[in-house]
Amino acid sequence: MVEEVGERPEEMARRLLERGRRRLAVAGDDRSLREVAEVVARSGHEVVVAVIPGPRGCDLLRTFAIPQNPVDALAHLRTDDVYEVDLVWVEGGFGRKIMVNAAYLGGWALAEERRWKRPRPRRTNRPIDSRYLFEVDAGRRRRSVSGSGAVVANGQYACGGLHWAPKAALMDRRFEVQVTSEPVDAEVLAKGLHLRDVLRLTASELLISTAPPAPVAIDGVLVGNTPISMGINSTPLRLKI
Repeated sequence: MVEEVGERPEEMARRLLERGRRRLAVAGDDRSLREVAEVVARSGHEVVVAVIPGPRGCDLLRTFAIPQNPVDALAHLRTDDVYEVDLVWVEGGFGRKIMVNAAYLGGWALAEERRWKRPRPRRTNRPIDSRYLFEVDAGRRRRSVSGSGAVVANGQYACGGLHWAPKAALMDRRFEVQVTSEPVDAEVLAKGLHLRDVLRLTASELLISTAPPAPVAIDGVLVGNTPISMGINSTPLRLKI
């Protein structure tokens, strides 16, 4: 599937599914893949989706050690390997969305917005010293902690290629939650200080509220504010890699 000028990936995916296509290829980043995955998840059809990284890369594919160079990534599509990758639903005042790789809250959501607004986004330069009181309810585990921001990771990589959640797996029906105490800063990430979290846990269902309300970005796109609830989608994404 090639994205045409003036047509979003979700629009083309919907049109191709209506034509009976059940094998799609997305050329782009996590944002493009998220749009297509949401259409596929809601269609009820069994669809195989392949991904070719665009100029800004695709963090989801980094978990599988797939090259970010489109030419090298194409070589992987010659195999028969298809993985059933967990999808995560995120619900809030913005409705219900599908998450493929990561959700960002508070300072990390602001950093993602800044990163994608740049012609060549990389890491945030000026520290974002936001502060929120996070109330995290993961069933039997309920925590209240102050932090600058949070990332809920489905895959291992986030924020444009950073090895954010080394223990995260895309097929274990769980996601990793990290609330950071340090200001959101490139130096913090480079030194691995984000791993000194005030809160770090894994869960399959989650409710997060904050005071004050914190911005929320799903796979790099700002969608609204907290509170949000999250859980593993009933059907996975059949990913061709």
